[in-house]
Amino acid sequence: MSENDEAELESGVQKPLVNGGANGQKSASPMEQDPTAKFRFLISVAGILFLASCMYFWNENMASSLDIQSTQNKSGQATRTKSPTVVNSAPIQSPPVVEAPSPKEATEPEGPSESPPTEAPIEPVEETDPPAPATEAPIEPVKETDPPAPATEAPIEPVKETDPPATNSAATEATPVDSDGTCDALCDKREEARISKFGGDLLNVTDVVRMANQAREETVANLREKYGIHFDKLFVDSETKSPGERYKGMKPVEDISTYRLRRKLKLKVLRLLQEVRERESNVLGCDCVQRQGKAAGSPDEGVESIPDFYGKYVFANGGHSQAAAHGNRYSESYTAVLTEDLKPVWKAMGIDFVGRNYAVGGMPATPIVSTCSKETFGTDIDFLVWNYGMTDRSGESAMYYFYRAAINPGRPAFLMIDPMHQDSNVAGLVTKGSLSIHTAAMEKKDVPDSSPDGIPLSGEDFEAIPPLLQYVKVDKVLGGEKDHKWSCTKAMKDAGSDCKCWGLPGQTGWHMGYKIHALQGRLISLPFITILFDALQEIIDSPKDVATLLSTVEKEENDEFENFISLPVIGKDGGKKEYEDFAKALDPALLETWFKGPSICRTGLLPSESRYLGITTNTDKTGGPARCGEETYDIGTLITRNKLPNLKYNITGGVEPVPGEFALTGWQGGRFCKDKEDCPDIVSPDYTDWFWGVWKDGKASMTFPNEKEKDYYGYDADKFKGILGLIPTLFKESYARKTPPVDFSIGDFQDHIKMTVNGKPVAKYRLFMAMAILEDENGSVQWPPNENGQYVLEFEAFGVMEASNRTALEQHLRLSGFVLY
Repeated sequence: MSENDEAELESGVQKPLVNGGANGQKSASPMEQDPTAKFRFLISVAGILFLASCMYFWNENMASSLDIQSTQNKSGQATRTKSPTVVNSAPIQSPPVVEAPSPKEATEPEGPSESPPTEAPIEPVEETDPPAPATEAPIEPVKETDPPAPATEAPIEPVKETDPPATNSAATEATPVDSDGTCDALCDKREEARISKFGGDLLNVTDVVRMANQAREETVANLREKYGIHFDKLFVDSETKSPGERYKGMKPVEDISTYRLRRKLKLKVLRLLQEVRERESNVLGCDCVQRQGKAAGSPDEGVESIPDFYGKYVFANGGHSQAAAHGNRYSESYTAVLTEDLKPVWKAMGIDFVGRNYAVGGMPATPIVSTCSKETFGTDIDFLVWNYGMTDRSGESAMYYFYRAAINPGRPAFLMIDPMHQDSNVAGLVTKGSLSIHTAAMEKKDVPDSSPDGIPLSGEDFEAIPPLLQYVKVDKVLGGEKDHKWSCTKAMKDAGSDCKCWGLPGQTGWHMGYKIHALQGRLISLPFITILFDALQEIIDSPKDVATLLSTVEKEENDEFENFISLPVIGKDGGKKEYEDFAKALDPALLETWFKGPSICRTGLLPSESRYLGITTNTDKTGGPARCGEETYDIGTLITRNKLPNLKYNITGGVEPVPGEFALTGWQGGRFCKDKEDCPDIVSPDYTDWFWGVWKDGKASMTFPNEKEKDYYGYDADKFKGILGLIPTLFKESYARKTPPVDFSIGDFQDHIKMTVNGKPVAKYRLFMAMAILEDENGSVQWPPNENGQYVLEFEAFGVMEASNRTALEQHLRLSGFVLY
């Protein structure tokens, strides 16, 4: 066969044959007789192919204008699905997905993203189309009205529009569609309302990513405007070579921490997608995914049941006064700033991003916060901060903080801010355990100096620095001048400013001002966005449907966690020899229970979820952080003190304490109460409230756990060891530090408190991590509960306090919390 023959066969045009002559040979064709005929023929073929191509794209545009796409479910049942109403977005290119690193001395987990995805069948390409590069998925044509994608975005590649949305494979079996059309009407109206509400279709993975990407672009554009020419130097990761823009600020304690955080984010998004499908599969008798069933309500009722969000992502902050934003308004903390940045991105995916700044001034991590981790931060946290570098330098305390939070039902990822070398202490929890821990520290070299070499900038040089960075660094010192550190000061008011909330408590040299809080918040939110979109890319790249991919990722997460929990307690050196002193306080066999066993804790601290949800107080009064005087949760009893020698408290607010019981109590003077006209914002809502034993006939008692604690935390007495601990107040009560403390220390308990548990005497108090473990007369620390699964703790004061020559009944019995293991 000649080359011309092969070319014509490929084009689908066969050479015409005519009868042979006398010699049996073929006669010459018209093309052979006329040299120009072949050229004219090829021109005609090219024209036909061009017209066919035009018709193809015309049909595609017509289908798009009808806003209807037809997909086919797994059983072959035709399913009609409306396309998203918002489709004008530029094509998104794919950033490289970072491979899961192998930790030191650890085996690399087998995640779904680590194996190369199975290639989808390649669709035939028209000859007039340029061939797609072998390494890239085909990119859909863009409408001329679409705006170009910003060059600075970290892009995500969309799934082909011809692919059906990922569905729950368990719900794809074909069943007869209702005959009266009631579900079509209900589902049509619900779908239209849902797409309008969220800006796209949450049933379509591609659209979810598109909406999140649009919100990201808007967030980054806003921050670029705020930080101007300094944005790139402060936030952009110029060292990682990859297409698209990536951000710096968070560093993994070990590389595998980033892989695990990415996996947790992927789980959150996959659970959202699954939740949307499950809800839409059961709407008033209708399966609005498969368009099946019979409507048991009206289309309007179908619209009314659309939730504001289909999921929640909780970022919780633990730390000291700087983390709590003392000196600033509550809304100026780095937690509030990063929440403002990340909330729109998560909202675009139908998820409510919640920031909980539950740091408490002057507080170490252990004992009360670590021990009462889930009671403080909640049982639903996804991300938890450790920011105790100034108040808690104990490596054992840091390990305990992470262990108790690691068993939280939310299984959070962790961030250490200014770790003060504690990150090396907890590295074993990453390499040998299953935790994801990052660190965040500010690099002052990237911040412009408002007074280089002590000479203040002026004129255009100073004005070139964006307001959010002015005076943040002065003569190489990061912190800011006191006159420009806070958003409102008395000097500003005297100069005629209409700013609010001047003279806030905590405006000291060691607390950060609002501009540094903003900078710290962005050094967390922007790299978080980078990792989130890496997770979204892995979902897009996976050939698996949502249900299958979710199952795969959940199994990997659960297997790794169960392996971590099964290991012996990990110490700072990878072993546990540094816990030998701990083992002396407890029976060595109970060390595992102490770190990893179930517990219920009652804390008086604010902020805390157990206080806000009425669990601690066993009431229905609930709320959250609020201005002084505007709280809706149970504030307990507020008091002031008399002067010596009168040690009695004055009740100034809240409820009257009941004699013979423990009253939840706080200092009135510890609240920042200012006229709303002067300060409409929340300021420092963190209080070191405690439980005050109010004597009656020399005794005070309490029952633990209460009914709400039992119900909320799913208490099962058979799963507990019956280990009871008392957490004393960490701030001694004295008068100007010139007199002996007027409250009991744990040391005083042994000599001046008779204590019983369900009527059984306490013989000894074992000191362990700044708390007291109760031991019975037989030397055991395990106490049996009563018939209700509870423990009645009774305290009776006796004797005279040698240091003050006061009777024990004059002393104040104050405890920060109680714990049961």
